[in-house]
Amino acid sequence: MVILDKNSPTPLYEQIALDIKKQINAGILRPDDKLPSVREQAKELLINPMTISKAYQALTEEGVIASRKGVGVFVSDFHHADEDKIPELQKKFTQLLIELRFNGVSDETIIEWLKA
Repeated sequence: MVILDKNSPTPLYEQIALDIKKQINAGILRPDDKLPSVREQAKELLINPMTISKAYQALTEEGVIASRKGVGVFVSDFHHADEDKIPELQKKFTQLLIELRFNGVSDETIIEWLKA
């Protein structure tokens, strides 16, 4: 089940996409697992179906999920590194580390979070 924070500045569709990726990383969702339909997911989360559609579209563009016409949306067997994204992700990670340290988060806590 996707968990949303409606008070977060992060758009809902991004939260949905990130949560699905988190479930894949945790092994909760596996390749070929079927995701709820747009309508089912929207009803469950009490949000506009277009928001779900936007999240699914973003995940489809990344190759995380794939739509099978007339059947549904499924998790792809994609686990490959996107070499073009790595420099951008490294930059974001560095910026986050700077913010964490600036706000007094210790290296030990950061390492603990990474392990979790």
